[in-house]
Amino acid sequence: MTFTDAGRPMANASVSVYYYPFDEPDTGFTLQWMGSGTTNLAGAFSAALDTSMVQTSSLGDDGTGSNDAFNAVVYATDSSGHFAVQHVILHLNAATSDSASAITDPVTATAYVATPNTAGTVVVPSSQLINTSYRYVKILAMNSGYGLKTKLTYTWTSSTAKQTDIGTALSVNGGSFSANGQVLEETNREVDAPLTESGSYHRYVWANYKFYEYQWYVCNHYYCNVYHEWVAHHFAGQVSDWNPNRDSSGNTIGYVAYDQPAFTPCSGNCYFIMYSTNSGWGRNSGTRHSYGWTLGVAGFITLGARATYGSITSTHWYYESGCSKKRVIWGYNTDPSSAEIVQANCINP
Repeated sequence: MTFTDAGRPMANASVSVYYYPFDEPDTGFTLQWMGSGTTNLAGAFSAALDTSMVQTSSLGDDGTGSNDAFNAVVYATDSSGHFAVQHVILHLNAATSDSASAITDPVTATAYVATPNTAGTVVVPSSQLINTSYRYVKILAMNSGYGLKTKLTYTWTSSTAKQTDIGTALSVNGGSFSANGQVLEETNREVDAPLTESGSYHRYVWANYKFYEYQWYVCNHYYCNVYHEWVAHHFAGQVSDWNPNRDSSGNTIGYVAYDQPAFTPCSGNCYFIMYSTNSGWGRNSGTRHSYGWTLGVAGFITLGARATYGSITSTHWYYESGCSKKRVIWGYNTDPSSAEIVQANCINP
């Protein structure tokens, strides 16, 4: 993992990695240490982590098709007290690369400085719950055409119940929130939440999550940090193309149209025609798209989310009457099996 400070390598910084547990309690909790070390002159850090505390029965599928993903938090502090806090999604028995920057004051654009630890006592990250809020997270650009029906399945199975990655937001000293990585949804899904649309249809789809705000306190031998953070705790059960949340102007977000790109045939390789005989084609794996959305309780900061396509977050298309041309399933400049967003239209290709 590589750390920077104002675009420069965060060299010789003290780094610690902590396990961020699933199903964290409402009252707050303490993180468990996994490993530590120091960045090199290029700001790079690497370490073999202790994963003995990882809840293997609760692991999720981070879009790879395997239940091997879990959450962690990485702390880095340099000799000047500049620090970074980054959520990362790790995989058991696999290397992970990521990057983070020292947290800056969004008004002055200067790095925050941690409080000197005069006692010199290490304090592992400990939290207390401050607030909760619900927010709809963008998970899919859903596409259909005349003569087609499309169905999103947002569900769970006995083997896989976590799959969506959702951005987190951090604030220091009561300042504006900034993005600090993503977490794999923290709690198992427990409901089936389908959404079905027919005909010409191009809109974004949202999933409602309950977010928790925690206050965190952590110290290494030299510095201490206190900060607030919003993290998605669990899926609330609702999937819809209507977002009842309000935007930064106070208006209901409502329906949001997806601006479909121009059709790209790629000499016949970027599309196929759906007939009654191949009805039911779908995507439940492959490349996932990162969708931007805003977290109102964190100053409407834009965060990311990755959900579709996966084994419990899938989309299928079905043949119906009503298309006088061709029912075309396609990908923008790529084949539909690897496209981040699958397109669908009633057109003559």
